[in-house]
This record gives sequence, structure tokens and C-alpha cells, in this order.
Amino acid sequence: MEATTSRPTVVTVIGWLFVGYGAIGILGSLMAVVWILLLRKLGAAGFPGMQGEGSPLAAMTRASGSVVLQSLGRLLVSALVIVTAAGFLRLRPWSRAALEVFSWLAAAYTVISGVIAIRWVPHAMGGMRQAQMPPEFERVFAVGTIGISVVMMMVMVTVYALAIWALRLPAVRQAMSGGQAQTAGEPSASA
Repeated sequence: MEATTSRPTVVTVIGWLFVGYGAIGILGSLMAVVWILLLRKLGAAGFPGMQGEGSPLAAMTRASGSVVLQSLGRLLVSALVIVTAAGFLRLRPWSRAALEVFSWLAAAYTVISGVIAIRWVPHAMGGMRQAQMPPEFERVFAVGTIGISVVMMMVMVTVYALAIWALRLPAVRQAMSGGQAQTAGEPSASA
């Protein structure tokens, strides 16, 4: 009879969720690079709205280098998450700790980037005043941007906290330590 390794359902669910997370990260990174390449092409073609220093699209084009760099970093991290999740699905002991460290770092990154987004609002408001946007629009923009940033921060940190909690479950720890890994047909210690 062929030996198989039993894996608790919770390990399977967590592992595939991390694979999905990594796949979405790769897709998002690739889409950001495609978007930047499109912006550059539109700017080079003299597309209306891409010209002039005050143009929002021209500003996005100028920032495209950092966006591409961030996207490549996200692509690398996402690929590492997929590789680590595959190790997790194979019950490799190192993978649980690696996914937990990733979750802690991702939670910290989420809070830091959320705070940066919130602090960016006054800068954006100054640009709107120069563009002579109505004051009502400025208030809606400020409240909306801060509100969305706070909600997204809370949601993502909650997701990472749940991942950390799940990675620390006794069934997961036991499976990663080899306690759940037994061959088919062998009686368990409790039988």
C-alpha cells in the first residue's frame, strides 16, 4: 500500500488561502506594470491630459519608476509566499514560522502605508485648491480618503491577525511538527 501523509483540513485551508494571496499579489503587480507602461505610451503619444506639469496623469507618469520598483518587490514577495505556502501544504515545519513572520510584516506594512495615505490628504488638498476644486469636493475627498484608508487598514490587519491566530492553532502546530503526519494504514497512538 502506498504511504500518504494525512493533513488536517485547517492546514489545507490556510495553505490554499496563502497560495491565493500570493497569486493575487502577482496579478496585481503585473497589472500595475501594465498600467504604468500604458501611461508612458499615452504620454509619449501626446494624449490630452498627459501634458503639462500640473496634470495628474503627468504626475503619475513621473512616479512610474517607483511604482514599477514596488511592483517588482511585490511580485518577488508574492512568489515567495506561494513557495512557502506550497511547503506549508507539504507540512514542512519551517513554512509555518515563515508564513507567520510574513503575516506580521504585512500587518506592519499595512499600518505604515495606511498612515502615509492619511498623511498624504493635506498634500492632495493643496493640489485641489490650486486646481480650484469646489470646497465641498475637498471635504468629501478628505473624509472619503481618510475613511477608506482607516477601513482598509483595519480589514487587512484583521485578516493578518486571523492568519497568525490560525497558524498558531494546536492542530497546525502539531501537523507541522510531524504529530499529524502518519502513513495510511498505520494505527494512530490514540487507537
